[in-house]
Amino acid sequence: MTSGRCKPILPTLAACFIVVAPCGPAAAGPQGDWVQVIAAAARGDHAQAQRLIRSLAERGDADAQYDLGTIYQAGEDLPPDFVQAYKWYQLAASRFAASEESMRDRAIKNRDRIAAVMTPAQIAEAQRLARVWKPTG
Repeated sequence: MTSGRCKPILPTLAACFIVVAPCGPAAAGPQGDWVQVIAAAARGDHAQAQRLIRSLAERGDADAQYDLGTIYQAGEDLPPDFVQAYKWYQLAASRFAASEESMRDRAIKNRDRIAAVMTPAQIAEAQRLARVWKPTG
C-alpha cells in the first residue's frame, strides 16, 4: 500500500494458516491459495492478500469468509461495511464443519456484535445477500 499505514488484520489472519498450509506440489487448490495469501501479507501486499481471500471466500472457503467479514468490519483499506461483514460472517457460520464449532461460534458472535449497531433494514439486506449467495467455480 502506498499509504504506509499499519495493516494489523491481514498479517494476523494470514499468519493463522502458516502451520497448516502445505507447501510444494501438495499446495494446489485452496491450501495453495492460502500459501499465496501468507506470502502476499508477508511482503506487505495487502491488496493482493485481500483479493486472494475474497477469491477463496467466493468459492466457499469458510475461513476466508470469516476473514473477509473481519476485513469489512475493520475497514481494511476501505470504509467499514457492516452489511458485507454480516453477510460473510453468516456464510462462514453456516459453512464451518461440525469439528470447527469454535470458529462457527466466533463467526456468530462477530455477526451478532455488528448487528447491534445496524439498522433492521441493513440486517435484512445482509441476510438477503447471504441467502442468495452461491459459490463460484
